[in-house]
Amino acid sequence: MELQVHARVVLGVLCVEGPAHGFALARMLSPEAELGRAWSVSRPQVYRAIEQLADAGYAQAGELETGSRGPGRTPFQVTPAGSAAAREWLDQPVDHLRDARSELLIKLMLRERMGLPRSPFVDEQYQVFADLTEALSKRSDADPDDLVAIWRAEMARGVLSAIQRLRRR
Repeated sequence: MELQVHARVVLGVLCVEGPAHGFALARMLSPEAELGRAWSVSRPQVYRAIEQLADAGYAQAGELETGSRGPGRTPFQVTPAGSAAAREWLDQPVDHLRDARSELLIKLMLRERMGLPRSPFVDEQYQVFADLTEALSKRSDADPDDLVAIWRAEMARGVLSAIQRLRRR
């Protein structure tokens, strides 16, 4: 089963934070939260992601927690298969420059929270984007009036520069 990126992000957060219920996960991925600044997920999307993760065998429900206010909440925890899937996703560089602002950034943040080494991941990511940047630069140089080519080449250079800074840290 192919997971949507939202589900992979929720899986990564579960790996980092441990068992959590949907409301807590949605709060961690709200636009105001640290992780949500990189990748925000609405509450309905979090609950759909949890269902998808459970259906794939990557998360399982714990015992219903009852509180003095509101309905009970069911915490979910990552299964061994879920841990392996999260790690595989976190180790895989993104393919498209358009994903650098969102998917790459959340991967870097989750990797840091998990204590995973930055290198060789950022080195691999740098190489993927270096090749793309070179191709975009050639296209931009070939037609200096092509606004789209110029824009894409400059954006690619900016992303590559940021990744280079991460490689030096």
